[in-house]
Amino acid sequence: MFRLRNDSRPTIFSHAEITRRGFLGGVAAGSALVMLHPFSAHAAAGQAHLRIMETTDIHVAVLPYDYYGDKPNDTMGLARTAKIIESVRAEATNTMLVDNGDYLQG
Repeated sequence: MFRLRNDSRPTIFSHAEITRRGFLGGVAAGSALVMLHPFSAHAAAGQAHLRIMETTDIHVAVLPYDYYGDKPNDTMGLARTAKIIESVRAEATNTMLVDNGDYLQG
């Protein structure tokens, strides 16, 4: 829950609580709107496009297998991630891959 101040004056958040899920959903929606705006699709002369990819929370899922469910799952794992990265790099000439960590635990 977020509070702007501790006094009794009303704020825009006086009667509403912002949950972490709601906050992150709003940030994601706002980011999507910015990314979909046409200005991001056109590079001027002398400029280049850069596609930034990000991975996180791999949790040592190397193979496409759900260890909790004890069954194959082709929607997860580093093998699946590598295929996605390869396909993105094939369609975009300038790419950067960043990993936010959490590779070993989870």
